[in-house]
Amino acid sequence: MTTEEIKNLLHESIENIDDENFLEAIRIIIEPKCNTPSTLSISEKHRDVLKVREKQIEAGEFYTNEEVKKICEEWLKK
Repeated sequence: MTTEEIKNLLHESIENIDDENFLEAIRIIIEPKCNTPSTLSISEKHRDVLKVREKQIEAGEFYTNEEVKKICEEWLKK
């Protein structure tokens, strides 16, 4: 698995976690490795993705956390 694939998997996984204590533990683990720049800069590729995602949200093309939980529960039943 590439670094980019691992990052994407982690991002997706974290989005689905609601346990505040667990998320805090993850933050504590990764914080020392984060090189937070004083100014946020993103690539053109990521900027384009954000624009697409904003349009999807505006069009109502998204799932709420509750909907995602229900979908995951259904997948686990199969």
